[in-house]
Amino acid sequence: QMDIDRVVKDIDIECLQNYIEQVTFCSLREEELRYVTDQQVLKLFRLAQLIIEYLLYSQDKLIDNVSNMAKKYGAKKRSLSKKRREVAELEEEVRQLRHQVKAKKQNISTLEDLLKEANRIRNMEVLSARSHVDREPKAAREAVVDAESPRSVSFFVSGPDGLCVEFTERPQLAIRHLLGEVAKVFPPQQREAGEAQLVLRGQVLLLESSLKEAGVRPGDTLLLLRKGKERDREEKEREERDREKEKER
Repeated sequence: QMDIDRVVKDIDIECLQNYIEQVTFCSLREEELRYVTDQQVLKLFRLAQLIIEYLLYSQDKLIDNVSNMAKKYGAKKRSLSKKRREVAELEEEVRQLRHQVKAKKQNISTLEDLLKEANRIRNMEVLSARSHVDREPKAAREAVVDAESPRSVSFFVSGPDGLCVEFTERPQLAIRHLLGEVAKVFPPQQREAGEAQLVLRGQVLLLESSLKEAGVRPGDTLLLLRKGKERDREEKEREERDREKEKER
């Protein structure tokens, strides 16, 4: 009891699917046709047409699906082949890098051995030189030091009024004698005898010490101050430090 027109109108695939096996495997003999009306035969023929049409449509869809799957598979296959080539290239690159790393390690090991040997030789030379120096007489070492020390040292002396004069003297010159030379250059108001003193890096130079003992180096600037001014300068510095401490509080 099937309405062919309804199946065609509603495109009832499920109904056709249910009748495929019945129509395909039915056994209709000739003598049974006398009991079947023309309307029923026509209905069966129409049903068979719809089933065949459905099967042809399904066949076309399957062919299209297979074709699309084949295209996708081909693209995936080409991509897989490309990835395999890339993996092979990366493996070859890794192999070369490992070989390079191994060679670099060998070079580093060789360099470390050379550095150790160089340090050992240098230490031996240093120990040999120290032992040689220890065996030398003290007078000879002092003579070598004096020979290597500069014969003169150039420095500057800055007066209270901003006058700056360059001096070139022997390192063995005493500070007392240097003050005598300075007194010849600076104006009388800046060189009061017995009251002047020289300051280097915040330290007052002793009169009996030499330029070398006072640590005067080439290019240094010595400040020429009177003792009274030095005390004033110290008081000013002390007052400035006290003011800075008050600001910090």
